[in-house]
Amino acid sequence: MKKQNSNKFKGISGKDREKIGKKIVPSDNSEQEIRSSIWTGKIFDILLITLIVAIGLACIDLYGTYKNKKADDFQRQVVKNEIAFWQGILEKHSDYRDAYFKVSLLEYKLGNMKRSSYYLQKTLALDPNFEAGREFEKVLDTKN
Repeated sequence: MKKQNSNKFKGISGKDREKIGKKIVPSDNSEQEIRSSIWTGKIFDILLITLIVAIGLACIDLYGTYKNKKADDFQRQVVKNEIAFWQGILEKHSDYRDAYFKVSLLEYKLGNMKRSSYYLQKTLALDPNFEAGREFEKVLDTKN
């Protein structure tokens, strides 16, 4: 029988033969290493999931911002179209006070304070007692 065992372990040194025959029992250090490795894996998984969730939330927020920008751009274009319409009216009727006032309000809506003020002055030049124009003039004075 000994001969069979030696054939079975042919090419393996005597020290290694003893190790193969023994039952491997993990030491306390290897048990700690295994636990540490498991916790490291769990922490990595948690961090990875957190990162994925954060990226998902950032994408949702970015999409919301994109939609708001698109809506704002659309509204700006609508206001610009209205300005073009009223300027067309002014080309035909240069003494139409309400058209100047409307363009002044629309320019204000776009944030063009100088242009708004210009059209308001045209409005008040046509009708110095125009009450809505005087009220709006106060608003423009506080913004400038």
